[in-house]
Amino acid sequence: MVAVIPARFNSTRLPGKPLMKIAGKPLIQWVYQQVIQSPELKRVLVATDDERVKEMVESFGGEAVITSPAHDTGSDRIWEVIQKIPCDGVLNVQGDEPLISPRLVSRVAKSLAKNPEVVITAATQNTSYQDFQSPHQVKVVIDAQGGAVYFSRSAIPHATRDEFTFFYHHYGIYGYSRELLDFFAQIPPSRLERREKLEQLRFIEHQKPIRVLLTKEKSLGVDTLEDKVRVEKVIAQRFRL
Repeated sequence: MVAVIPARFNSTRLPGKPLMKIAGKPLIQWVYQQVIQSPELKRVLVATDDERVKEMVESFGGEAVITSPAHDTGSDRIWEVIQKIPCDGVLNVQGDEPLISPRLVSRVAKSLAKNPEVVITAATQNTSYQDFQSPHQVKVVIDAQGGAVYFSRSAIPHATRDEFTFFYHHYGIYGYSRELLDFFAQIPPSRLERREKLEQLRFIEHQKPIRVLLTKEKSLGVDTLEDKVRVEKVIAQRFRL
């Protein structure tokens, strides 16, 4: 199994985000170094649209490939990459997840190997009402069998501050078979996907099941400058910087 980390240079909110320094290292280096620790992976690549990102990845010993700048999503970018790579399954670890746990990466890979007919992703309980209200924190509603019902940037399911206990905070990792990724790439972006700007809704709208692995592993994506500050605090504590 392989993992591909999509890293588009021109992020809407943080241009040049893959190269943004987080506690002294580029964001993309933190992500790569976490993912490559998973023993379930035979190969880890960064897929980018910019030579500067490719050069940076290669400078710290990683593998990177240039892909088309026209891709709307990370999954579309990964689909281009695996056209030249023999593999049955692939993990998509988003390039703004510097704290993603290698144990979680391995767990997603193992689950995909056992269940190639579904998309695999992960979520954790988040008790922050501020995060619940933030459009930058993606929420997922999960059914009784562990399947994803819906993903949203909105506060779902609805709860007032007094009613709120936790929400399921979605992590930026997916596992899918080559067949499911081919299906994704061959159909246009869906209505809800465009509305929420969440690519996984393309699977939901076309009734392709997504299984959500619940975890206590903590991760923080970097989508804003405030996220950068939060991540740097966690890294300083975790690695005693």
